[in-house]
Amino acid sequence: MSQNLSRGRRHACGYGPAPIVHAKDFTGNDPLCLNPYPAGTWTNEIVVCDRGTNARVDKSANVAAGGAKGFVLANTAEQGESLSMDPHSIPAIHIGVADGDLLRAWLDSGSGHMATLSGTIKEVNTNFGDIMASFSSRGANRALPDIIKPDVSAPGVGIIAAQGVNDPVPAEWGTNSGTSMASPHVAGAGALLKTLHPDWTPTEMQSALMTTAVTMGVRKDGRSTPADPFDRGAGVVDLAAIAKNSVGLVLDETEADYISANPAMGGDPKQLNLASFGNSLCVGFCSWTRTLTSVAPSTLDWTASVTNPEGWKLSVSPSHFSIMPGGTQQITVTAQAVKLPTPDWSFGQIKLTSSVGAMQAFPVALSFQTRSPRPAGNYTVTTSVDDASCDTVYGGYIDLEQYGLSPASALQGDSRYWTAFSDQNPVNFYGLDYTGFAFSDDGLIVFDNANNLGGRVYVPQSLPDAALPNNLIAMLWSDLEIIYDDGASGTQKGITLATVGKDLSIVEYDDPEVWNSGASVGDFEVVINSTVNNDPGHPEIIVAFDNLNPDALPDLATVGVESIGGKEAAAYLSNADPAVLSDGLMVCFDYQKHPGNCRDYWILDSGSVVNQKAYEATKVIFAGKDFAVGEGGNLVLQSGGIVGLFPGFRVAAGGSMSVSVDFASVCPL
Repeated sequence: MSQNLSRGRRHACGYGPAPIVHAKDFTGNDPLCLNPYPAGTWTNEIVVCDRGTNARVDKSANVAAGGAKGFVLANTAEQGESLSMDPHSIPAIHIGVADGDLLRAWLDSGSGHMATLSGTIKEVNTNFGDIMASFSSRGANRALPDIIKPDVSAPGVGIIAAQGVNDPVPAEWGTNSGTSMASPHVAGAGALLKTLHPDWTPTEMQSALMTTAVTMGVRKDGRSTPADPFDRGAGVVDLAAIAKNSVGLVLDETEADYISANPAMGGDPKQLNLASFGNSLCVGFCSWTRTLTSVAPSTLDWTASVTNPEGWKLSVSPSHFSIMPGGTQQITVTAQAVKLPTPDWSFGQIKLTSSVGAMQAFPVALSFQTRSPRPAGNYTVTTSVDDASCDTVYGGYIDLEQYGLSPASALQGDSRYWTAFSDQNPVNFYGLDYTGFAFSDDGLIVFDNANNLGGRVYVPQSLPDAALPNNLIAMLWSDLEIIYDDGASGTQKGITLATVGKDLSIVEYDDPEVWNSGASVGDFEVVINSTVNNDPGHPEIIVAFDNLNPDALPDLATVGVESIGGKEAAAYLSNADPAVLSDGLMVCFDYQKHPGNCRDYWILDSGSVVNQKAYEATKVIFAGKDFAVGEGGNLVLQSGGIVGLFPGFRVAAGGSMSVSVDFASVCPL
């Protein structure tokens, strides 16, 4: 059986025909090719490695060390169809997940497979452009969800440029991918724009780049679905449009307004004069105000048009206006719910078209979901020193090596995180259920890592802290790195995962080191019970320590738990000296619901509660025309206090009013 591998990305000479094999079938059974293979592992084979964890060029170097003469880098589901052109040490090709899955299945079907790597072929096709890379950072903006990010997109995959000037043997050119490639494109665009308009401020230049950006034909990394503002921002930078004087309007903002918009100081970032419109909690109705400045050489008439997000109706006031050169115009954009919104984000667009045909566009992103509801409870903290029931249920620290379990070779390195335990029962953490969780080299567990893992993860916080990361368990949170050792030297090092049934998950860290120190801090672990047990002596989370090295412990560390948004927290050690930790110490976290009735956020449709709860909102949207209170509670209209109970009333579809609904019988755990 023979295969010609030509569908991929590469800049290399060809090789073959030759035997082709998957690295997982050889020394270490490692599909990721994390370490150099022993010389003589192969003679003239083409070796396939899965993408992920270590550098792409390190994978080809590792198989070349073992005697491979050709290399295939195959994407997994995590990377999708995003491809790179890297300067590998042997003939190589990079293929997407679809071709990678076909190749892996073919190799698993038997033996004696042969393949040929074709050499570099120049192919020019517009379909190769405007595809978002899988590694490109995406929204929502975790720090400020009301500000749409990213702002714009630019070329950042397979960029050919000078490199290697500091190497012993300088390379004349190479290809790289990443933000480090896209960012210079935008910086260069800004420099050219500054040449054309030296009097424009940075915010005005940003607004010009955003409102003229291209959205048509920009696709997600799956290559077929149109990209949305959380993928490509306002669009792909289009300097040609700016050069043709398509910019008639810009937006400016002052340093003082940026400072006053800081939500930590009571500000509202939604009202910054930016070229986008975002609201993470638009409760039926919301609006933004923007001030536009004309940079056109003559008076122009402008007309507004909208593309409505799903479930919403947008309007612009005024929808028609004229501006003289240098003049300003204030507009108000309004979003009104037209049906029951979903908790997901919806996307739209505002377009302003001039009387000379120029068009500028602004992205819109709306969500009904509360980002940081106040949890219905918190954890109490005890230790094995003062609470006899604080225990892992195994009589102390669980040394997983004694049960025949070893660290995983893939779980090593610095500034890394991994996910696991998706097959376990969902973990109830701060009253919400999560399927699986992430864990990092810095001693952190994070639930819903897509929305809660960010910021300077290697810097331990004092809990609670609204800054990311949030929704976490800190075992020994500090700037650590994971060193892997399979135990051949006498000591196992790394991270070991274990489960007991479907409700108990264990993550053990053996001898991690403070970053760049070379000294082990000792061992620690977390034992997580998926379900909440309100009986005394049944903590849901236990952090345990053993074999600690007092001289190697970090200067500061955190041991504790924290909810979404840093609304609630419980800590044994909060960014403090970990010298209080000792061998055999167990720290237990037991979840307790807040006393009293909960006040919930409901969307109501003809008498039925149809949407999830959030804990601090004050509005209810009525999708139907008639509402009667459902079983188990009363509707209480509030206006400076309780003024009446209403068993039923009439309200227009899509209308809203300020109320509080009190259903004591359905308070969440």
